Amino acid sequence: MILVTHSIEEAVFLGEYIIVMKDGRIHSLINNKYFGDKDIRKKQEYMEICNEVRGKLYD
Repeated sequence: MILVTHSIEEAVFLGEYIIVMKDGRIHSLINNKYFGDKDIRKKQEYMEICNEVRGKLYD
């Protein structure tokens, strides 16, 4: 299944892989090693991967 979202937090919570696109092209592919962890939003790792995704947006 492919889910398209503009919400980084939603992508990190729901996605096994997170694709960051820029200018209509795939810029980065991030493997979400926390995929399936229902409690990830309560952990520091959640913010770390959200920040990784944000960083890719500004590369």
